[in-house]
Amino acid sequence: MSEARDRLRHQLAAHYRGYGWAVTHWQDGTLQAAGPGGVNWHAAAILAEDLAEPTLLDERLLTLATTRMPEGGELCPLELIADAGCEEGLCAALDRTGLSARPHVSVYSPSAAAA
Repeated sequence: MSEARDRLRHQLAAHYRGYGWAVTHWQDGTLQAAGPGGVNWHAAAILAEDLAEPTLLDERLLTLATTRMPEGGELCPLELIADAGCEEGLCAALDRTGLSARPHVSVYSPSAAAA
């Protein structure tokens, strides 16, 4: 995993742990945080290298955004953090996939996650 992805993942994990939530790191770089009420939050860092493969990025985003919680089957909230200079490309991917209109998908800036 790249240093930039590790840095962003660390910021996201610290954000969730600040709420007292347990965080699991998946091999693909995705985080899962166990929030209150049994809600599983998913989070991923997006880098320029991810934007270079739009089809793969779109597939990954769609897979993450359609993951459902084991109890009740609701969609898991998905939070994305874009590396510097990548937010526009991430937003374009969300527009392409229709995920920009989905209320359970959010994009955060690195400074917001660090707060």
